[in-house]
Amino acid sequence: MNIKIITNISNEFQEPSITIQAPTLSTEIQNVIDYVSNINTTPTQIVGNVNNQIYFIDLENVICFFSKDKYNYARTAKGTYKIKYKLYELEETLKSKDFIRISNSCLINIRSS
Repeated sequence: MNIKIITNISNEFQEPSITIQAPTLSTEIQNVIDYVSNINTTPTQIVGNVNNQIYFIDLENVICFFSKDKYNYARTAKGTYKIKYKLYELEETLKSKDFIRISNSCLINIRSS
């Protein structure tokens, strides 16, 4: 499906808006709506700790979230951080941020290298 994008930037507008014009509400159009709707609601960082030190971790740096010994963790290239979130909460919150569940105890970032 090809989507034509038209932008109109002008100081005459009070706030940004997006209009979608399509012959039907297809799955692709619904995906676009869902993605745009979640832009401002999806976090960009998560709080983790190591040895009682608090860290703000950019989600783009997270390789995976996993459970081990009744705790949940975020793994980055720089280390592993204990987090307070449950995996099912992360899965729901981060579904538009390229994280997918690969097992009961692991979510991975499909964009991490």
